[in-house]
Amino acid sequence: MAEPFPGGVRDEQGLRAFLSLGATDVIAIDLHTGRVLWRKASAGRPLAATAEYLSTLARDGPALVLRRLDAATGADQGKPQPLDIPPWAAALLEDPAAFQIRASRLEGQFRFDWEARQRHSGGAASLNAPPPLQARGAVLAPDTGGQPQPAAHQAARSDIPTPTPPADAPAGAGLLARTTLGARAFALRLSEDAGPRRLLLEATDSGSAGPAWTTTLDEVEWTPPRPPRP
Repeated sequence: MAEPFPGGVRDEQGLRAFLSLGATDVIAIDLHTGRVLWRKASAGRPLAATAEYLSTLARDGPALVLRRLDAATGADQGKPQPLDIPPWAAALLEDPAAFQIRASRLEGQFRFDWEARQRHSGGAASLNAPPPLQARGAVLAPDTGGQPQPAAHQAARSDIPTPTPPADAPAGAGLLARTTLGARAFALRLSEDAGPRRLLLEATDSGSAGPAWTTTLDEVEWTPPRPPRP
């Protein structure tokens, strides 16, 4: 399987993490030091990574393409490779409930299984209305680059399960997701600032009294919830 990480993916060696910012931006973080390595606009959705490159799913007009970015610099490696995905399915990319894709690691390549399910726009469906469209497929993307090759689809599931904060997370801590890698825990959280909040990635070593490092990823507009009515 590809290696999930709060907000994105990491490489198998645990050297770098690649997180989504907004709908299409990607930020790369050195997991040892917390240093921001690069940030790239319109890079697409991080899918899977090796120590050498990151694969993302991105838009190219109405079509979807696989992009390969240099893991260390974010530079494009070769041309984006188009995927044979119907336009109606490609239009669902930003809806995780309607368009799902997962990555798995094979010998010298990644396998990407995708599934799209068109949803009713709201209200009760008419008895005479056609059933919602559905499509699925899979491709093999070799480490050497080039055009991905079609593959037989395997049972699909969500590409990255939605992490949930642990039960002992303190109230108001702004914790969004957490994972561990060896003796180090990583937490994606929102700061407690007034006004725009900062999206933070924090690393804490086992037995340590405080974080090994905290990195600001972005600023997030945040509106506090309304207090309950008396």
